[in-house]
Amino acid sequence: MEYLGDFNTSTTVRGMWNSNAVAGASVTRATNGSIRIYKNNSTTERTSASGITDTEDFDSLTGVHHVNIDLSDNTDSGFYAAGNDYFVVLSAATIDGQTINAYLFCFSIENRNIKANVTQFNGTNGTFSSGRPEVNTTHVAGTSQTARDLGASVLISSGTGTGQLSVSSGVIQADIAKCGGSTVAAGALPNVAAGSTGGLILIGTGTRDINPNAGGVVITATGMDDVAAHVWDLAYASHNTSGTFGYQVQNIATGTPPTAAAIASQVRTELTTELGRIDVATSTRLAPTTAGRTLDVSTTGEAGLDFDNIKDATGAHTLTNITIPNVTTAVNVTNNNDKTGYTLIQAFPTNFADLAITSSTGEVTVGTLANNVITTASINDGAITDGKFTVPSLSAPATGILGFITQLWRRNFKKTTFDSATGLLKTFADDGSTVVTTETCTEVSNVQTKGAAS
Repeated sequence: MEYLGDFNTSTTVRGMWNSNAVAGASVTRATNGSIRIYKNNSTTERTSASGITDTEDFDSLTGVHHVNIDLSDNTDSGFYAAGNDYFVVLSAATIDGQTINAYLFCFSIENRNIKANVTQFNGTNGTFSSGRPEVNTTHVAGTSQTARDLGASVLISSGTGTGQLSVSSGVIQADIAKCGGSTVAAGALPNVAAGSTGGLILIGTGTRDINPNAGGVVITATGMDDVAAHVWDLAYASHNTSGTFGYQVQNIATGTPPTAAAIASQVRTELTTELGRIDVATSTRLAPTTAGRTLDVSTTGEAGLDFDNIKDATGAHTLTNITIPNVTTAVNVTNNNDKTGYTLIQAFPTNFADLAITSSTGEVTVGTLANNVITTASINDGAITDGKFTVPSLSAPATGILGFITQLWRRNFKKTTFDSATGLLKTFADDGSTVVTTETCTEVSNVQTKGAAS
């Protein structure tokens, strides 16, 4: 029996086995059979072949077979678990004409680990935290070490020895002994003469000094005046760097200022140019013909119209959206020519022939007529002709005077029918088949009633 070893969970187990003929020669399997895996002493094999790879004639070697088992495959939930042994078996294979069931190999999952339980080091009980020993390193390569040597923390040792600083309450006290190679006097920075190179502070003499003292550098009021005087008294001729303030000042100082005449001429030129942009010739501007007159313009841009100052138009113009105010002065007009400026465009008709009938129903609207305006004597012979009327085409009860006359004429002189069974009286159009009107006739107690036409 071959034991492949103890494996961690979710790893892969790999094993190999052989198939031989009865005579001993390596032969391949006629029927592959199946790979079964049993757990501990259970007779129930793993229910799924998922994760099991059976390679026949591995690397084309007849009779040499390879099995790959993926322990992370959990198709058969919980089958692979730590603390168990597993046995791999070949079932129902046919080899050299024989049915073969054979044990192949076994393995375990975290069931053979021998875990160390360290409690002492060199005979001395150790100190542990959460199962881990606390390491206390005192030597490296045989040399004694301190925590500072190992870099556990940065420690500054206060003192005057090598590598030490003067520290008080966590603050390093700086003590500058030299600066730029020069010895610094106690409580002061080195004095460097004016004009020398490599210095930190340029100081003068007398009362206009930049004075160093124990509290720092203090510039006295007189010292500031001295600085300002040196700036403004500095010659501008040496300022040649383009773009600097001193360079601009030098250009102003060395340039020739313009004369008053030149300034006035330039102003006139600019004024003329600007006025030309905001004004135009009088002939192209909107201006009153009489000085002092104004145009009434509303806040929304409309100009008022003075009807007393409207000149005659050279042609006809149509006015729209114009409301004429009420006439306050009454004028008696007895004929159309009593008012100056009016022209009679058409005389009132004196006979019927002068009336034009424009209504499609033949109605004539004359307005209010005086009594006896239209008389028999005023109607000329032949004034009323067929050409004066348009007889309407009727398909329902008539409207209008001509329609009424036409309907009456059809009732008495054109085709009509009366159905005694239904009591329907019908009038027809000229084609004799199109019904124009229908009236319902009834008789009650020997009284006949004819209904309205529809």
